[in-house]
Amino acid sequence: MMSYFLVAGSVLLLTTCCWFWYFRKKATDLHRAAQKRIDELEDTIWRLQMSPHFLNNCLNSLHGMIHRGDNQSAAHYLTSLSRLARKLLEYSEETIITLADELDMVKHYIHLEQLRFGDRVEAEIVLPPDADPATISVPPLFIQPFVENAFIHGLLPQQTPGTITIRFSMAGSDTLCCSVTDSGVGRTARAPRNRRADAGKSFGIAVTRKRIDAFNKSYGRTLPFVIRDLADAHGRCAGTSVEIQLALVAVES
Repeated sequence: MMSYFLVAGSVLLLTTCCWFWYFRKKATDLHRAAQKRIDELEDTIWRLQMSPHFLNNCLNSLHGMIHRGDNQSAAHYLTSLSRLARKLLEYSEETIITLADELDMVKHYIHLEQLRFGDRVEAEIVLPPDADPATISVPPLFIQPFVENAFIHGLLPQQTPGTITIRFSMAGSDTLCCSVTDSGVGRTARAPRNRRADAGKSFGIAVTRKRIDAFNKSYGRTLPFVIRDLADAHGRCAGTSVEIQLALVAVES
């Protein structure tokens, strides 16, 4: 009789443990699924907040051309802006896109700014020879805000020709590195004369950093984000470099 109760108790205990493990695993899976959905919604909200700021700057540029009576440039600019807006709408509901698509959007944006700056700005995108951007997943619109800052807050104030370089590299087999470097006036020379512009710049950076952190977190990574002030051989300001690291994620086939 004692053996019977011992066996029955062992079975009951084992069954209870199995049920406890099952419900705990189910609760954990539900929590992860809910957190993933929350992260996706937050990313969508951040992008919706950032896009009006970006488009507002483009519309201000268009308004300036019309005000100067440069109708031909304004028409060309409006055509290019329309193409970029269509791409933004196309990717507005995507949490990730290919690096090739991201670079295509960045090239459209650079073209818009070069219509306004003319020959004053040269831009270059450098990729590793063995990297195929069509096979790499990234969060949409993670480069453009930093390129915009380089144009507006780095090169525009100096009134002389400058360069912007977007460079990619690999750190091991699991990290994609991206730097956006300009030869502008640097952060120390950016006096807060226009507080609205300065607030917009800070907002755009803050939103993008949150989105980059969320993307990395979704793949179990915490990676650094660095802004460096550059100097020449004489210690004079030589521009700014933003260094971004992303989890290296292959496009799902």
